[in-house]
Amino acid sequence: MPLINPPLTKEDFINSRWQDVLNSSERKECSAYNRVFWNKAQEAKEAGNFREQFVFEILVVVTDAAIQPRSNEKFLAKFVERLTDEHLDFLAEIVGEVSDPELQARIADILWTSKRRDSYKMAQLAVTDYLKSAAELEYLEN
Repeated sequence: MPLINPPLTKEDFINSRWQDVLNSSERKECSAYNRVFWNKAQEAKEAGNFREQFVFEILVVVTDAAIQPRSNEKFLAKFVERLTDEHLDFLAEIVGEVSDPELQARIADILWTSKRRDSYKMAQLAVTDYLKSAAELEYLEN
């Protein structure tokens, strides 16, 4: 994934209207968000809005892998090779802006395991939000 100069900021994230994807999704899961984020990245690319394209491409990577409870090694390896330090800096800047527990937990998990950024804080956030997400998802029919 190419870098963008100047690097992406929280304002780029907010301006992308990423929240619309979450609000329009019936299932509040990363797997449901992934395809829509990919479509949004393609739309932004076609419109020549490269900053928005890169925001959505990073969100595609974040929501792409399924976490395996037995081992986080495959999960970590998938992100380490696709996300640069610049991308991780961007994720660290936006993690507090994400109100959806599923997506916030995933971002915090990536930050916690990839570079040990604010390791204790990100670990706490990931665990807390995974539990919130599980509580919300356990009441769904499927």
